[in-house]
Amino acid sequence: LKGENTPSAVGLRKGLMVVQFVVAIMILIFSFLVTREASFLREKPLGFQHERVLVLTIDDLTLEQKYPGLKESLLELPGVDHVTASANVSWDRGIIAHSSFKCIGTDITIQQNLALVDPDFLRVYQITIIEGENFPKNTDKAANMCVINRAAQKELGLYQMVGRKLHHGSFYTRQVVGVVEDFHFRYPTEEIRPLVMVPIPEYWGLRRRFVSIKLNPGDLNTTVGRIEKKVKKAFPRMELLPGGHHH
Repeated sequence: LKGENTPSAVGLRKGLMVVQFVVAIMILIFSFLVTREASFLREKPLGFQHERVLVLTIDDLTLEQKYPGLKESLLELPGVDHVTASANVSWDRGIIAHSSFKCIGTDITIQQNLALVDPDFLRVYQITIIEGENFPKNTDKAANMCVINRAAQKELGLYQMVGRKLHHGSFYTRQVVGVVEDFHFRYPTEEIRPLVMVPIPEYWGLRRRFVSIKLNPGDLNTTVGRIEKKVKKAFPRMELLPGGHHH
């Protein structure tokens, strides 16, 4: 089009300039939205601590069989503080089940989210307990217990929930041992919904497949390297950290 001043050439040049201008504006808007979203995620209170938490996705059917030994082995490392397993981790990774819960001794039945965790879940993510207590470290003792969040307590409409029993599914009755402050177990922009946490490995096909490791301050690279050796020993075919991350 160089050197051409025909009406069609001039119109085409003007059209291209308009397109370039619109594209530039769209890029600026997109960059602004991404920056605002990143700032929002940094500043929004999440209700849990994710600093120095390494998350491993171990999608292996033998995980539950090997998990107790793996956890014990990882806790031997000086750079590891706590270890837990869960069916999902915050920010929409994994699956949250839904179950109907009836509060025994009342006519109250509600639908709530159900999270499968191990007893150290609250310790790893430093989730605040506002009533009652945490799960005991002994998994067998904790099997028939549950911990709910503040949103679940509000939904149930009962001021005192610690000590009450919730019935769900066909056979399960669990005693509430604690109530925790609400935390974002889904994406931070979503409303926090009622949640019941139970320390069991599997429920109707849903199973724990995320292992979260709270690291001590220090040489994180060395600690992660030692964790890799432990994990590879338990799961030789696994590539370290598929879907894993740490903050």
